[in-house]
Amino acid sequence: MSIEIHFPAFEARAPWWGADLQTVRNVVTFKSSDLKAYSATRLELPTPDGDRLQGVFSLPSDADPARPPIILVHGLTGCEDSSYIRASARFFLDAGWPVLRLNMRGAGPSRGPPWLGLVRVRVRVRVR
Repeated sequence: MSIEIHFPAFEARAPWWGADLQTVRNVVTFKSSDLKAYSATRLELPTPDGDRLQGVFSLPSDADPARPPIILVHGLTGCEDSSYIRASARFFLDAGWPVLRLNMRGAGPSRGPPWLGLVRVRVRVRVR
């Protein structure tokens, strides 16, 4: 089964030209999308190095089990509750798609020990 979703081409609009200004826009024009109408389950995904990623899985009221979830991942300074992630989730939920809003390492509730995301040591032992 193949599902096609058609999106219009992105066009930057004044005064938010470029990626940096669009990131600033998300902070300056903060509007939170209400997602209370959708059932939501918090997920915790363990990582091999002992950290954990958390996210929120939401279902539309008329969920079609054949539809795969849309996975939304935030930008550098974001998290599952960033306005653009919530707005995107609302858009897809309204259209009938299940949505996972995933927090990356060190973001939102996925924060582990502060050093875990910064230091990664790989030790190799060679026996001769």
